[in-house]
Amino acid sequence: TAGVDRATGVPIATTFPELKFPALQRATLKNGTKVILAERHDTPVVQFNAEFPGGFTSDGGRKAGTASFAMNMLDEGAGNYSAIQFGNRQEQLGAIVSGSASLDSAEVSLSALKENLAPSMALWADAILRARFDAPDIERVKANWLAGIKQEKTQPSLMALRVVGPLLYGDAHPYAIPYTGTGYEADIAGIERADLIAWREEQLRPDTATIMIVGDTTLAEVMPLL
Repeated sequence: TAGVDRATGVPIATTFPELKFPALQRATLKNGTKVILAERHDTPVVQFNAEFPGGFTSDGGRKAGTASFAMNMLDEGAGNYSAIQFGNRQEQLGAIVSGSASLDSAEVSLSALKENLAPSMALWADAILRARFDAPDIERVKANWLAGIKQEKTQPSLMALRVVGPLLYGDAHPYAIPYTGTGYEADIAGIERADLIAWREEQLRPDTATIMIVGDTTLAEVMPLL
């Protein structure tokens, strides 16, 4: 392009936009759950994340993969909703509820429209407190899970994640597990509803939870709903 001097290379920026982060507001529920809110009123959406300590390492003494399996089952039917009804309810509300686990923590997230805040939070609470773990749904998810483990064993990077923990830490260490969180085929094949309920009752405790909220709400509005 005419008039452009390329001799000095790519132009270097000398000014930068000012970053403005919202102040973090903190509160505690009567049951001990910590609440952290960052207000952002740009769009009518509120994001929630309930985080619990534990994660894959809480599989110690259990069937390997229990934590991740349980967390992924939270939206497979909860409260009065079957798995299909739960999905339909999310669509009606424009909400997204999901559970996941990592090495040292587990979390249940909610993305909610401001106009449907209360019913969306009620659905989120169903997933956390009242996941049904119905036997047919467990068997359906289990089949997909076992297929996923087989796929992991065909990919070098995922296979490395499966074996590096035991190699580094030894069999008795909490980190001596597949870092994919999927566990072992024999353990997943034998997982039952009672295993998932026992894990939830021990790990998803209000006194160890932290709820992080970002979006179009205030503590005055959201605390009573929580």
